Amino acid sequence: LLGSINTSGTYTFANTLDLSSSVHCRLQASTTMDIFLAQDLIDLRTANINTWEDFDGTSGAVGNIELYYRSSSDNSSYSAYKKFTSVEEKNRYFQFKAIFSTQDPAYSVRASTMVVTASTI
Repeated sequence: LLGSINTSGTYTFANTLDLSSSVHCRLQASTTMDIFLAQDLIDLRTANINTWEDFDGTSGAVGNIELYYRSSSDNSSYSAYKKFTSVEEKNRYFQFKAIFSTQDPAYSVRASTMVVTASTI
């Protein structure tokens, strides 16, 4: 079966951002997502199509993606993860994770983009 009973999940970014030295930088997060009813297969529907509330299984779906970062000056001892969309910090190394959540375990959250940009200030 598709879907799950989990209402949240975590994705840890594979790479560590290394700015070469400790500098003041601005981190900005951007995500694009869709929420879908994973077990809503058209072949499994028995009701007449004219009675369907929603054709593509997205009606009433509520979900979210939150991005977190942590930082280090030496790439060994990191701060605790902090939630952000835009933040300014001075450090050299940064790691990121995303937490996906939905209020209904029948729905799944899918990220089409998750981007973090860093610019020195």
